[in-house]
Amino acid sequence: MDGYNVFCLGDYKFRRINLIGAASFLLADIIIHVFRLSHLWNGFLNVHIVLHFFLVLGLVSAVLSKEKIDDELAQKIRYASFKLTLGILVCIGAVIVYLLSFLKVTSIPLLPVIYFFEATLVLNLLLTYYGIRFSPAWILKEPTSPKSYTRLMIAVYTMIAIMLILLAIINTMLD
Repeated sequence: MDGYNVFCLGDYKFRRINLIGAASFLLADIIIHVFRLSHLWNGFLNVHIVLHFFLVLGLVSAVLSKEKIDDELAQKIRYASFKLTLGILVCIGAVIVYLLSFLKVTSIPLLPVIYFFEATLVLNLLLTYYGIRFSPAWILKEPTSPKSYTRLMIAVYTMIAIMLILLAIINTMLD
């Protein structure tokens, strides 16, 4: 395991190992849930959170692994999928946290947060795989005109304003 390091990009072979490990942790969690085997730990640890922690660790390692042919196009595609999924993670995460605080939810369960991280990492893997294997054209068509950026910002701020108005309406209905 010379080429493997958790804090840098690993060899492409380790992506398969990490994905197999992540799938085995998910399978173990499903088996424990289906057969109701969580009583075996007598409440000592929440086995679901531990299994999903290792699943996230395997997915992160798989996302950080290099491609078999790691040329400039593969790096651009990986960068674009990082950019897109980070934007999704931050935007949707911030909206969810704001929505929960607006609705005065004081405790957020850890497992749905881990599910959200897992979904974002899987989306990153799928976008990278799609971009490299099938259609890298979507990465090369990044809009650079100020007109399209202005339209995007208008749409984002309009959606934020609509969300705030809906939250205010929901809050008045709940009170």
